[in-house]
Amino acid sequence: MNKYKTLILFIAIILIAASLRLYRINQLGTFLADQAIELEGTYQILQGKFTLIGIKTSVSEIRNGAVMYYLMAPILYLLKFDPVAGGVFQTVLQLGAILLIYLLFKYSDNQNIGLFSVVFMALSPLLVRYSRQTMLAYFPLFFSTFTFFVSLKLVQHFQKTLCLIFGFLLGFTLQIHYSALALIIYAFLIPWLFIERKLILKYFIFILFGFFIGFLPMIIFELRHEFFQTKMLFSFISSFNQPGPHSQFNLLNYWRNSIAQLFFAGNGYLSIIYLTALLPALLIYRNKLKIFDKLSVLQIISTFIFTALIVRENVSHYLITSFIPLFILTASFIEKLRNTFKFVPIYPLVIFTMLFLFLYNLSAYGLLENHGWTMTEGWNLPGTKKSAEIIFTDIKKQNEKNYNVVMIVDAQNQGLPIRYFLNIWNIAPLSVNQYDKAKYLYILSQPGILLEKIKIWELSSFGKYNIDKTWPVQNGFTLIRLSKKSISV
Repeated sequence: MNKYKTLILFIAIILIAASLRLYRINQLGTFLADQAIELEGTYQILQGKFTLIGIKTSVSEIRNGAVMYYLMAPILYLLKFDPVAGGVFQTVLQLGAILLIYLLFKYSDNQNIGLFSVVFMALSPLLVRYSRQTMLAYFPLFFSTFTFFVSLKLVQHFQKTLCLIFGFLLGFTLQIHYSALALIIYAFLIPWLFIERKLILKYFIFILFGFFIGFLPMIIFELRHEFFQTKMLFSFISSFNQPGPHSQFNLLNYWRNSIAQLFFAGNGYLSIIYLTALLPALLIYRNKLKIFDKLSVLQIISTFIFTALIVRENVSHYLITSFIPLFILTASFIEKLRNTFKFVPIYPLVIFTMLFLFLYNLSAYGLLENHGWTMTEGWNLPGTKKSAEIIFTDIKKQNEKNYNVVMIVDAQNQGLPIRYFLNIWNIAPLSVNQYDKAKYLYILSQPGILLEKIKIWELSSFGKYNIDKTWPVQNGFTLIRLSKKSISV
């Protein structure tokens, strides 16, 4: 009977997780330059223009790999190139991670830990936000979960095949985003703590071979482009300790704030209480820690080492490899505490935890917002698409292909989100360095902006202009068509 109750509860958790992530995804998802670039890269692959490299990182000229573009391509195609495909794919991967956690504990004596873990993941306000758009930095969540799954099986029973899979996942995930360097540290530390000495050499040989296969596209790119990535890496390292805004970065505050976003809708005080409880719990239950507890601690420590060495920005996704271990470790301590008080039944406690987290984090899910996450209030993907449709119709009417676009919204000056639609509709504007050659310039402006006071290169390059026409888009946002002012002789 209990196994059916557990299954029903898990299905309910999955349905809640899916609903939170897919509800109004078209209006709530982020669609800015990064999303436009990634979806454009996926679209080009569907047009037969294959690539080994993806978008550049936010902190250097180092590029991420393009492997996720290939994985996302079928969904983008099925959804007819609609940008929501990125959010749907991200959601599918998050639900897959929830399933992996459930399966990890299903056939053991620790099913309750699995239930609590998936509750934390399903109702995390930060992960709900992450799920609504494509972003390479968010994709490692699923693969770090898979890596944890494989590493646990490997530690429990050493197999060469598991080493190969583990190594492949490391190489593959590192292509997606460089936050996976934390997993490399994790993989390096595992054998010294969990594997017999006589097997350590075999472990590293098969891990490295698997890594080589998983990282092969990037290796091929390096060989074909005179080690471009390697050169950019050395350039980044050489500039790393130079004075700048990152010198004010506080690692402990970064962890506290990220955990607050992950569990508690950004409440830093609750995050401090959580950390204050978690650390003593490790000491109290140190003799009762199971292998998955110890691996969770190790992966969190590995992520901490990575952030201490590399991270200098208050961006939570660099901690993404620690999210699943934090969920598991928290669930494990709750279960250990529950076992101390036998009168607390498991199912009511899980349901209570779900209700508490849902109600407490409800506002942080942003379900009623009128804008995409990190986008200007009142602005979202439908507004971007509507603007592109207006431009498409007007350009067809004008029968003029020498035009360009600008967005005075969300610092998207070059209008990459609008360009995405125009590109897939085969009516692409001039390139971002050809504003001076355009006959018409379409400007999307947010409310309260005076065009004559805007000082951006894209508009200055166009030259003196006349305002030909304006269209209302939504919530006070306006699309303006400029034409070049005739020069009198």
